[in-house]
Amino acid sequence: MWALDSGRLVAACFVLAGHLSLYFGGPLWVSVAPAGLSWFFVLSGFILATIYHDVELRAPTLRQFYLRRFVRIYPLYLLACVFGVVVLWIGNPSMTRQGLAALGIPGFSSFDLPENLGNGYLLAVFAKTLAFISPFDAHTTARYLVNSPLWSIYCEVFFYALLPLLVITLRRITSPAMLWVTAALLWLLEGAIILVVTNGQLGEAADWSLVHASLYTNPLARLPEFMIGISLALARQRNVWRPSRRVIWVGVASCLGVLNFSLLLGSLPQLQPLGLYWLVVPANAVSIALLASLPKTSPRIESASVALGLLSYAIYALHWPMLELAYLLQSRYLLPVPLLIIGTAAAVIVVGWLVVRWYETPARKQLHALFNSPSARVPTT
Repeated sequence: MWALDSGRLVAACFVLAGHLSLYFGGPLWVSVAPAGLSWFFVLSGFILATIYHDVELRAPTLRQFYLRRFVRIYPLYLLACVFGVVVLWIGNPSMTRQGLAALGIPGFSSFDLPENLGNGYLLAVFAKTLAFISPFDAHTTARYLVNSPLWSIYCEVFFYALLPLLVITLRRITSPAMLWVTAALLWLLEGAIILVVTNGQLGEAADWSLVHASLYTNPLARLPEFMIGISLALARQRNVWRPSRRVIWVGVASCLGVLNFSLLLGSLPQLQPLGLYWLVVPANAVSIALLASLPKTSPRIESASVALGLLSYAIYALHWPMLELAYLLQSRYLLPVPLLIIGTAAAVIVVGWLVVRWYETPARKQLHALFNSPSARVPTT
């Protein structure tokens, strides 16, 4: 599934572009970040269900699965948390809520933090973030303080905990058509949750604290997207039909057209960010199912695609603190915004690649050897 690994990089760049827009302007591109995140959630369920389609509730199997997940995400997650705290100390030495504005941190992601944060509170949130429990802090926005985009990793950890049960439950559906119907019902379920919780207000009129805490960053609210990926992976395994390359690329191009249309709609304030859900999730789901049907390619392309997939995680985990630093530089030295955007994006990609090459890959190999996983292959999914 080499095309899906490459697709991860595209999704990570979507998130980066959206957050660059949030920091430095450009309303159209803000809407691409939710599209990229939805891709990650659906893709995560799809790939994991493809690999662990025969998972059983047995101790050795579960131990292998959870250790592989830990090895895959935690080394870079740890670095991203440390990096985020260091940047907070650099940009906000007084550790006040007002001081967060110097780093460009949006008000909706810090509105209920204590006015005087203090090093003690920051370290407490840092410890909770390392343990994936900062969403349980008394302050709703504490989950965003250390490194805002890492909220999606909390969601992934929650999904990992449920994956064996979800796969065992959904694989009881033996018909590929019924699995596609299940995916459609999950899509409608999440859409209904969005409409009920927001009372139909999906744009700037909505309460952003409600949208972000109760929906956008809530693992329970995002779980249907993960389950959609699982359903499509199981349907693919049971379906003997394999589309031709032409059908695949026409289908993917159509999905990209839908995504581009949704991005144009995203320039309308009343459709940001969850109003785009109705178009983005099905477009992502269908494109993932189609790209997974592409035949194997040359070993060189396969290897390059895996590397791009690894780079995507580094870009996602490290870009927010780098945007904070860029905002701090821009406010102090009045750098030209276009140059700053291009330079920051390039720096994120270069730093991400260096981190993958010199830190994440060696760390994963060492942890893999330490845990003595039954598989000799370093996990890359």
